[in-house]
Amino acid sequence: MKAKTESVLRSKRDFKNILVTSLALFAMFFGAGNLIFPTMIGVNSGTSFYAAIFGFLCTGVALPALAMVASATSREGITSSSKRMGTQFGFIYTLIVFLSTGVLYAIPRVATVSYEMSVKQFFPHSYDRVSLALYTVVFFALVALTCLNAQKLTERIGAILTPALLILITILVIVGIFTLSPVSHAPAKDFSSNPLATGVLQGYFTMDAIAAFVFGGVIISSLQNYGFGEGKRLFGATVLTGFFAALILAVVYLGLAALGARVTDASVANGAVALSGMSHTLFGRAGMAVFGGIVFLACLTTAAGLVSASSQYFCRLFPTVSLPTMVMIHVFIAAALSNLGLDLILQVVAPINVFVYPITIIFTLVCILDIVIPGHMKWTYRAGAWTAALFAIVDSVRSVPGHETFADSIWTHLPLGDAGLGWIVPAVIMTAIGLGIDVASGRIRKGASTMLQTGTVH
Repeated sequence: MKAKTESVLRSKRDFKNILVTSLALFAMFFGAGNLIFPTMIGVNSGTSFYAAIFGFLCTGVALPALAMVASATSREGITSSSKRMGTQFGFIYTLIVFLSTGVLYAIPRVATVSYEMSVKQFFPHSYDRVSLALYTVVFFALVALTCLNAQKLTERIGAILTPALLILITILVIVGIFTLSPVSHAPAKDFSSNPLATGVLQGYFTMDAIAAFVFGGVIISSLQNYGFGEGKRLFGATVLTGFFAALILAVVYLGLAALGARVTDASVANGAVALSGMSHTLFGRAGMAVFGGIVFLACLTTAAGLVSASSQYFCRLFPTVSLPTMVMIHVFIAAALSNLGLDLILQVVAPINVFVYPITIIFTLVCILDIVIPGHMKWTYRAGAWTAALFAIVDSVRSVPGHETFADSIWTHLPLGDAGLGWIVPAVIMTAIGLGIDVASGRIRKGASTMLQTGTVH
């Protein structure tokens, strides 16, 4: 491992560039939801805190880190690597990922959420529509300015915006932990029966494992611009970037969860209310400004990363459209959706996310397997991903209000079905069968893996 690290980090400048890129990736991951979910784990888990936060770190930190490693197995990111699941299946999956994490949902959503959690309180209720319109104009103007020079994107976020975000979070966490004492109470319903599985599902909701594939292309391009070239060196730099970003995420999540464990009102509505109240308790009215600054910077950096990644993807689909034009198209659509209201979009997109996540997890794990096993897998990817997709369709239907009992007669008998993870065992079994087919057909051969030799699988 030491030799590999030395081959990637040839100078202090290389380390600085990877650190800046890691900070940028952390900030792209860290949106408003990443503030809310770990805080609510601290509030709701009670005496089951450690099991719940461990489950959350598995899907909220470890899985995105693994997804970055998987993303590094292709120089073109997910647009190329997803074809391993089948050309048509991979295209549809990738398109859904970029639409659901992009202009149709996640980008306008972070703008609306940041408005609700940061500046709305400073305007009279009767001016909500006007204040939201003004806010989104300013918000997306800053997003566009950050994104229009793609080569400077990670430098702007990693060297300027992320340190400011981390300073504000650090102040809030340290003062809160040393000023307030943990509150001991019984865990909420979901955390009392199966805290580990509940934590795992909460990590789902951050969407960071999916976002890792979305941001992968941006991070790889940035590292290439910093001079990391191709092959093993680029792969190693991408892996280190994902590792450092995940490490920062883990520390921040643990801090926020520790803050949540100090909230005295266990019936608090959500993590935003909990953090806002704690900021006011610790710092008075100035605390509201601190909290608002954290939310604004978290959402701005996430929106910038998503706009940049989505714009690059759609530029490849529509090569006659320039990147600056595509950025502005994204910004205008997202601003319009932010002002039209997102309740209907949320109802449509939430089932889509439930559909995409199981495929993403299986795809990530097979990519990691492909790194260490020699040869080119075919049915290992397809059997696992297609099975995950089939079961995820049922889970998607079950996530629609009014259809929670859909296929109950089957779902309740599946291992982990009651925990919302009924797809896992069938998908893992079919992945193993697919691997057996690849071995029998001669696709898996003896010797060192292609990735370990060249730094890229395909």
